[in-house]
Amino acid sequence: MKKLLNGKRIKKLIFITALLMILFTLAELGLYKCPSRFLFGAPCPLCGITRAFKALVKGDLPLSFYYHPLWPLFVAAVTLYCLYSCEIIKIKKATINIISACLCALFILCFIIRHIQHSPVVAVNPGSSFIMKIISLLPF
Repeated sequence: MKKLLNGKRIKKLIFITALLMILFTLAELGLYKCPSRFLFGAPCPLCGITRAFKALVKGDLPLSFYYHPLWPLFVAAVTLYCLYSCEIIKIKKATINIISACLCALFILCFIIRHIQHSPVVAVNPGSSFIMKIISLLPF
């Protein structure tokens, strides 16, 4: 019988955990910006997840759901992926694909609903985008 956590799996788990902690720390320090907002001035379907985590860490559960109502699903998906990629749990590839498709559909539906409701969390501001700033420097 295979050991549940061998050296390779532990290293992989430590790497993934460290990477997530670094990203969260960079976001907390204001050094990480959403690539979609930075480039295009428009949010992506995951917009608000980082702020939801920041609110959760500060103990403000209602604010975390305000920033992104599906953050618990995101946490579950990341946890499941980590356990799967470290071979701690075994899941059929077809099951992973179905779960991924369902999660993508849910996040896109949530994104559309938030736009219909004019949520300030997903407000579009193309004038602040990096691309528009570059275009404004062009001589035409």
